[in-house]
Amino acid sequence: MAMTLFHLKDNEMKIKHKNLELVRTNPSSAKVLLSESYPGGKNMTKCWDRAISVYHKENNSLEKAIKYFQGQCLTFANNKRNRDRIENLTGKLIAYDKNYTQLKFLPEKVQGRLNMDIEYNNHLSGEIYRIDKTSDGYAITLMLRQDKIWQNELRFPLLQRFYSDKFKCPLNSIKIGVYNYEKDVHEYTTYDEPALNNAWEEMIKISKLVSAA
Repeated sequence: MAMTLFHLKDNEMKIKHKNLELVRTNPSSAKVLLSESYPGGKNMTKCWDRAISVYHKENNSLEKAIKYFQGQCLTFANNKRNRDRIENLTGKLIAYDKNYTQLKFLPEKVQGRLNMDIEYNNHLSGEIYRIDKTSDGYAITLMLRQDKIWQNELRFPLLQRFYSDKFKCPLNSIKIGVYNYEKDVHEYTTYDEPALNNAWEEMIKISKLVSAA
């Protein structure tokens, strides 16, 4: 089944936050840029993601997460390639548990959805991998599949501002970041107020150009 990356309804455009940098480079061509579709279906990475959800829903139980993941993988062909992949991803569950435990966060919501009004009848949408309570606020975590410099992406300061408003807490009490899937580590930053204001102003300009196209 194909999955569309945007949709229009009553002149509304929903842009998935993971695609925002693509739109940022050429806002007037957003509808064309985001018209691709990708195959859906079950794969081991999706099973791993669901196992993380089980991990948190079951009070951070690594045992239950591994049991769920390996049970889901029984539907894949029993060959060396798949066995090696299952072993590798099981190891990544163990690494996730170790790194998350070190953070001393309290999970608030796992694999939630974003719906951010960016004006001009457009919205920023997509999955928010995890929201946690911290000692002085909240941490918003996205999944980063490939190791790269993410701090310059527009979506991150936008999310910090959005969740500060949502939770009615100071801007600097929101940590924003990623789970680096390749490195098995969480990474966070907090943007200052000028950076947050600049990001919002840029987003509004982009949204206006998208709507005018």
